[in-house]
Amino acid sequence: INYGSVLFVAGIMGLGTIVNQSGLGARLAGAILSVVPLAPDQPVTNFAGLTAVSTLLGLITTLPGVPAVLTPLAGQMASASGLPLETVLHAQVLGFSTPILPYESAPLVVAVGLGGERSGPLVKLCLLLALLTVLLLLPLDFLWWRLLGRI
Repeated sequence: INYGSVLFVAGIMGLGTIVNQSGLGARLAGAILSVVPLAPDQPVTNFAGLTAVSTLLGLITTLPGVPAVLTPLAGQMASASGLPLETVLHAQVLGFSTPILPYESAPLVVAVGLGGERSGPLVKLCLLLALLTVLLLLPLDFLWWRLLGRI
């Protein structure tokens, strides 16, 4: 058993709970709402802001921590943006499904550890996939959500 990987997974699973229970999540909400320009009738800005928040938060909390931190704040974000609550929650998925660096995702860390591989190639792959997501997938998601009437 690779105890380093087990401890890492246990740590990141508990991080979101700690952030939420300690009150840091509420402070984070205030900070996010003061920095991210959420406003009704600004669909592109709202989509970009919500997606950026969930993506960048993954760098701090790791991916399992993103929904643990942002879900309790979704109502405030929906009110500020004028978007339906469901759309705000869906925007989280776009962020936490896109690891920018491998350490954000426990399965990637475990795979590298168990496989005895170097992390350099995985870092390059994560960065490339994140870039492709921003350039191709997010604009397509926005257009799809527009077509469905979610935005």
